[in-house]
Amino acid sequence: MKNLRLRQLDRQLKKLRESFIKIEMPSQGWIKKIRMALKMTGKQLGKRIQKTQQNVSILEKNEVEGTITLQSLEEMARALNCKFYYAFIPEDRLEERVKNKFLKKRKKKWLISLIQ
Repeated sequence: MKNLRLRQLDRQLKKLRESFIKIEMPSQGWIKKIRMALKMTGKQLGKRIQKTQQNVSILEKNEVEGTITLQSLEEMARALNCKFYYAFIPEDRLEERVKNKFLKKRKKKWLISLIQ
């Protein structure tokens, strides 16, 4: 049953891995990039989230620095009429990793048994 769940998760993640295009974050961050593309001021965005223009600037800066919270990203995405996605996408199959980990443990036990 555990292997079946792992295989199902691997299939889902494979679809994500194959369809996910590696896109680097713009140097000014996604919030500011999209806000500017929409020709929206910081003050206008702030009004949508009931915060000041200064708060918007701080959130944009925090995004670039990597200190913004997921909650703030979700809030900004909604205010910009965007969807926010958060995911871990393994570079390889999880099932393979689990199998390799098991084989390493088995090999280690076998080597120890040879020494004793």
